[in-house]
Amino acid sequence: MSKPFYHSSKTGQVKKRHAPKDEVDVDQLQQLKALMAGPRDNADKEKNHIFFYSDVDQNTCLDLNRKINDLNKELLKYAIDYDCEPPNIYLHINSNGGCLLSALSTVDAIKNSRIPIISIVEGCAASAATVISMVCQKRFITPNSFMLIHQLSTGVYGKYEEIKDDFINDTKFMERMYALYREHTDMNDTKIKAVMSRDIWWDMEECVDNGLVDGVWDSNMTSLHIKNLFQGKKFETNTHVSMGEKSSKKRRITKSK
Repeated sequence: MSKPFYHSSKTGQVKKRHAPKDEVDVDQLQQLKALMAGPRDNADKEKNHIFFYSDVDQNTCLDLNRKINDLNKELLKYAIDYDCEPPNIYLHINSNGGCLLSALSTVDAIKNSRIPIISIVEGCAASAATVISMVCQKRFITPNSFMLIHQLSTGVYGKYEEIKDDFINDTKFMERMYALYREHTDMNDTKIKAVMSRDIWWDMEECVDNGLVDGVWDSNMTSLHIKNLFQGKKFETNTHVSMGEKSSKKRRITKSK
């Protein structure tokens, strides 16, 4: 039977937050400050950032799922130790796609995460990678990036009945993809099927207009911008950025003059 592919081809006692000044562990507080900083303050990879720059397969998704799970434990511990809200997890994606079933395992990992996950498409997200990016709590794309959604690709050999079984399985996989795109984008069934029947890359404006992402990533954005996004508020910065409310099912690109 075939395997479906969907591709374009501290050591010591913890000091509490409200401890007397002479008992504060300065190193730990500096570490926490860096961890809580938004993406604007973190040019390098920080503990709450995951960079998924690879194809989607069983091994890469296993590694990604483990990182999501580990960050959940670590960030929740920080929140308890310092009596504060845990920082978001930022998932940076550059991927041409790969195995649909592997991507679906990561979809569940993201949806089960107790820490909000923010996806940022950097360069490209195609096929199975779009499934991963679009199920995050907030989704962004950098100005020069592209996304591609299309039908799954598969290969099969075997007896006639096995080939018929494979068609039934592939139909189920396609229906699952349709359901995910219907739930997480602004497209209806007719448009989803029409778009997926082609292999056309979408630029950032098309991705925002069709609800694949919530906005265009801006280097001036801070953790405060992200926090207010979850509350349905809208911010404008010096460059392109969309802050459309998720409940409105309408996302826009805004540009300051």
